[in-house]
Amino acid sequence: MKLRAITCEQCSAPLEVPAKATSAKCGYCNSLLHLDQPQPQSLKSSENDSSNLDTIRLQNELERLDREWMMKRESFMIKGKNGEMSIPDTTMLVASGFGIVFAGFWTLMTLFFFPPFALFGGFMIIMIITQTAKAKKKMEQYQYSHSQYRRKRQEILSQLQQEDPPGIDNYLQDLSFN
Repeated sequence: MKLRAITCEQCSAPLEVPAKATSAKCGYCNSLLHLDQPQPQSLKSSENDSSNLDTIRLQNELERLDREWMMKRESFMIKGKNGEMSIPDTTMLVASGFGIVFAGFWTLMTLFFFPPFALFGGFMIIMIITQTAKAKKKMEQYQYSHSQYRRKRQEILSQLQQEDPPGIDNYLQDLSFN
């Protein structure tokens, strides 16, 4: 005789009843239980379940990818003079170029009026060039990593058969004032 495991609706006690039984009496609280016969699960619903599991797995992978990108994105940011973080762009590089030109003129002027100040000008030029080179390197790394992130994201979305829904980049653009 096949037994089926159930729990009492009143006291949650574990019970074992014959598989074909329609009612049972709890041995702990003496309540009468009406049992519904379990319906055999169809093959089609299990296919839907596996499809749903694949969809959930892909959605989780997409969320994980977005979280990882958010953390990696911070590694490309540079800190401004007031402590704000931003991703280097060509505007920063152009501004640095103007800074180098200004420092060069300032150094030339100080050579004629007070030569020791020309050392500070040379130091300023070296510092600006160094910072510009670092910003350019970070900008190139960011662009490469961002294209990798977008490619992986698009692959997952194509597996999900969706259009490109707003991702973390859209959210970050909404937050920024640029």
